[in-house]
Amino acid sequence: MSEIIQTGTRHSCRPRLLFSVSTAALMAVFCAGQQASAADADRPTVWFEGGYHFEGLSGSHEPVISPLDSSLSEIGFTPVGHIQNILSKSYGAEGGISFQPEGSNWTFSGYAKYGRANGKRYVHQEKGFPVTEFSYPNPFGGTIVRTLEMPRGYEDATSKERETHTIVDFQVGKDVGLGLFGRHDRSTIAVGVHYAQMTAYSHVQVFGRPQGQFVQMPANLVGNFKYLPRPFYHESSTLADRSGSFHGLGPSISWKSRTDLLGDTNAGEVDFDWGVNAALLFGRQKLKVQHEATDRYHYYATAPWHSYPGKYYPAEAHSTAHTLENAPRTRSVTVPNVGGFVGLSYRFPNAKISGGYRADFYFGAMDGGLDAHHSINVGYHGPFATLSIGLGG
Repeated sequence: MSEIIQTGTRHSCRPRLLFSVSTAALMAVFCAGQQASAADADRPTVWFEGGYHFEGLSGSHEPVISPLDSSLSEIGFTPVGHIQNILSKSYGAEGGISFQPEGSNWTFSGYAKYGRANGKRYVHQEKGFPVTEFSYPNPFGGTIVRTLEMPRGYEDATSKERETHTIVDFQVGKDVGLGLFGRHDRSTIAVGVHYAQMTAYSHVQVFGRPQGQFVQMPANLVGNFKYLPRPFYHESSTLADRSGSFHGLGPSISWKSRTDLLGDTNAGEVDFDWGVNAALLFGRQKLKVQHEATDRYHYYATAPWHSYPGKYYPAEAHSTAHTLENAPRTRSVTVPNVGGFVGLSYRFPNAKISGGYRADFYFGAMDGGLDAHHSINVGYHGPFATLSIGLGG
């Protein structure tokens, strides 16, 4: 009888033990689920972000060169090419919205940034020409000496440039939990659509007189031989207006990650942020150019005059002109885009302040030519700062 009781006691303990362990496990899962739900409920579901950027510009268009540029440079004036491609910094704002449903690790976001740059450079330089001294016989005896000086040589050049760009992204991302620096990393891989619009305008005008002097030329007037000083000068004018644009749309992919450095989210946490992005845009380049350049030579030539070969006579001012007013050049292009950023952020449960350095490059995006097509790369790179506010949850 005692053996039966002992055996019965041994078998009755196992179900109780299994029941106790199962109950504890279920309670643990239930508590963990409650904590996760509470944490998820406290997390904002919608984030609004706004900020400002100060970016450098890269990408140089073909400069407009005056016909007398080399002559102006020889006498010490500024080459016309040096006052063009003057845009180096762009200012602008940016902002976006993201939505992450409760209980989901998917994020839906839209982001846009706008930047612009304006520049103007003006150069005016003058230089005196050498004084020319003339001497010729005085009919009453002796020699008459005459000193003449041409108006001063000059260069008057103006360059104006303007640039704008708008970048828009719509993406769907998933928190993949991957990182490069350990378990405190959080990464999101996203795919979507990338749109870019760029415009550029430039205006150049140059007036110059690099050469000028008086020359003494004999002339046969009413039977009397005279020495007559005649002016000789060389001047030119150049005017060019160029207006171009690019519009492109295509698929994009990005990888963004953050690593916890100091503190915690409730009291304030410092994170290291970084990301890379790429896109392939399909779009169109457009460019319209108006270009005029004129040379003027004023001189006196040697040629037969009546029956007196070798005499001098006044020639008309000689001009050569170049004018280009083309129909807008339009071309379909495929533009690769790559970029990335690094920065720091100070994060709270429903707010975040971020700052860092970002770069974006578009290869072959704009037509930077003048008389012929020439694709150029365009890049934006520089510091940025943003403020994010979380709502919901």
